[in-house]
Amino acid sequence: MDDTGYFNWLCEKVNLYSSDNDMYTNLIDSLRNREFYSIIANDDNRAADGKYLRVTYDEEFTDIHYQGDFDAPCTVLEMLIALAERMDDDILYNSELGPRVDVWFWMMIHNLGLDYATDDHYALNDNYGQTYVDHVLDMFLNRKYKANGVGGLFPLREPHENQRNLEIWFQMNDYISENYRL
Repeated sequence: MDDTGYFNWLCEKVNLYSSDNDMYTNLIDSLRNREFYSIIANDDNRAADGKYLRVTYDEEFTDIHYQGDFDAPCTVLEMLIALAERMDDDILYNSELGPRVDVWFWMMIHNLGLDYATDDHYALNDNYGQTYVDHVLDMFLNRKYKANGVGGLFPLREPHENQRNLEIWFQMNDYISENYRL
């Protein structure tokens, strides 16, 4: 099924088509094609949030409708965007700055070390191409990053517990507490 409209909608949410981010089209496509799975209790909530983006799109564009499979597994791209939306809507929203879903999404990309995976690196198939992206995502999904969260979505300077054992939601809250005054 063709889900081009939905994919473009997701890309717009993270401002992919801006001059700052348009060098990441291959990375975004890799995230789109990678299934998100959880090995920690309650991380399935992050997958549910990601899949709910399909419903949101379908409701927002009633004349177009989502053309994909509503029951297909959540992708890493969907999970990251949904998490960025939750960060913005539920915790970090600033009425003066407006929505910043793209800011939180790219922050997580940076924290994973995926900001090196530009289209140029994909084209060269060098150290930061598809093999690198696959490795980083394997480390993230299988919780093989450092205990302080380095290599994951939310690295901490002073973790109170092993971040590999915490669900993503709690990692996010610890990260926000350590980095942002609310």
